[in-house]
Amino acid sequence: MNWIYELAQFTIVAAAGSDAEAGLPGLSPGTRSRLQVVGEVQGIDLAIPFPTLKSAIASTKWNTRGWTYQEQLLSDTAIIFTPHQVYFQCDRKVFQEDVHIELEGRLRNITWVYPGIQLSSSMERLNTFRTLSLFIHEGSPIGIFERYKQIMEIYTRRDFGNPGDMLAGFSGITNAFQRAPGSMGYVAGLSVAGFEDALLWIPKRNLNRRRDLERNIIFPSWSFIGWEGGCQIEWVSDPEQPLVPEWYVIHGGEEEKTRLPIVTYNALHFRNRPTSGPFSATGVGSWGVAHAHALEFKTSVGSFYLTGKRHFERGFPVLSRRYASVAQVVTLCVFDEEERWVGTVMMTELEAGKIHERVRRDFLVISTRGSPVGCYADSSLYSRDWKKALNVLMVERTTAGGFERLAVGVVHKDGWNAGNSGEEYVRLV
Repeated sequence: MNWIYELAQFTIVAAAGSDAEAGLPGLSPGTRSRLQVVGEVQGIDLAIPFPTLKSAIASTKWNTRGWTYQEQLLSDTAIIFTPHQVYFQCDRKVFQEDVHIELEGRLRNITWVYPGIQLSSSMERLNTFRTLSLFIHEGSPIGIFERYKQIMEIYTRRDFGNPGDMLAGFSGITNAFQRAPGSMGYVAGLSVAGFEDALLWIPKRNLNRRRDLERNIIFPSWSFIGWEGGCQIEWVSDPEQPLVPEWYVIHGGEEEKTRLPIVTYNALHFRNRPTSGPFSATGVGSWGVAHAHALEFKTSVGSFYLTGKRHFERGFPVLSRRYASVAQVVTLCVFDEEERWVGTVMMTELEAGKIHERVRRDFLVISTRGSPVGCYADSSLYSRDWKKALNVLMVERTTAGGFERLAVGVVHKDGWNAGNSGEEYVRLV
């Protein structure tokens, strides 16, 4: 779908109404219900301007749908029909019916500004090569990954009539990303560049497993694609100290196995990007890899305990101000067998509320901590140095021998090493 929008001369955006039958307001007489207020004051005709484009689409049904996000991000030129008026957006400008800013023979700016008032603002777009080039930091994946994070957070809040379309809708966006400098391909919605951080995505609200119309689970638990509810990604891993040497994705009915390229944020390393295959700029063969259903790797596996005790109940502040306002996400204390507090795990309120007694859970080490946020353990036993923390996934063993993701957490290295842990070749599904 991305090619349709990227190669189109322009896209007609039907941003009015609640469904595809709503039509295009203003195309025919009597199809607009909102009139502009116009009056005369001391001989001067005055009019109350309609909302800017960004404001006009903010409250529309169109702005909540998953598939329409491709229209918004990938269309170079668009004619947007809203309940208020028609807007025209091109590469550098936005024009609207109630404001005349077309000046023949002069440079036409994207905005027309009085002090403190912006009369025309564009909706968010990807602008594949022009805008993305602004996010490149000396050719490394850092800028692309930052943009990817922003788009992923918005996308996971959007709705799909058919839940099975979630990955296909996101793949249209990542296909455009993949061709840009600083990218390295995508697996089940997760960026290969910065893969550990992508794998450690966190919820922003209560989550439910994404199921098809027949109620079957259709996407892996380790990807945000497999869950309904808003999610986000943070910079939490130290790219210079990877702990998992090799990642393999399993895809297709024949259980085909493909090794992921190891990508650091070092520009020189990034320039070793493959010139062909699913992780190249052309992305040949990427469709199967993008639909991977399992992830295999060797890592340290440990067992620890949850009691339902929350982090703030130990006399410490909440995880961070960033999450203090997220009422549906809480942090629980993680304990070892001797009841030592070794770390925390971030869970949805819905799942945390089900824990009323001491329960044992398995954890997988994913990466070395690269951020001080969220590193909490018993300071009388463990160093406060956040570089001595591990990013982990809390998981549950399946009857088939694999693991399903439950939550993400942080455990102190000394607490991990003193606990019941050992190396395993694991399969996340």
